[in-house]
Amino acid sequence: MSIAVERTGGIAGLVRRWTVDGTRDQDDRWAALVAACPWPDAGSATSGIAVGADRFCWSLTAMQDGDTRHVELSESELEGPWRTLVDAVRAADATRSPSSAAEE
Repeated sequence: MSIAVERTGGIAGLVRRWTVDGTRDQDDRWAALVAACPWPDAGSATSGIAVGADRFCWSLTAMQDGDTRHVELSESELEGPWRTLVDAVRAADATRSPSSAAEE
């Protein structure tokens, strides 16, 4: 299981990226977080478009066993299971590489 989260926008328009590559013993945890997200129903007409000044746009990609899921979300769409997944990936990446924590 591999999950990538990318955030663009904000005041300086910087791009931030967090990734996690789950090990076999962690795959069930990551698979459950990915499965909880409404991938087929994700996104609205404004997906990936920052509505309002300095808003963030989020890009999420999850890959497992040749299956790839991808979604672009606006800041206002990042809630519920999406927020849970993003927060988990960011936390896991921060523990993996100390430089990631400084980027937040």
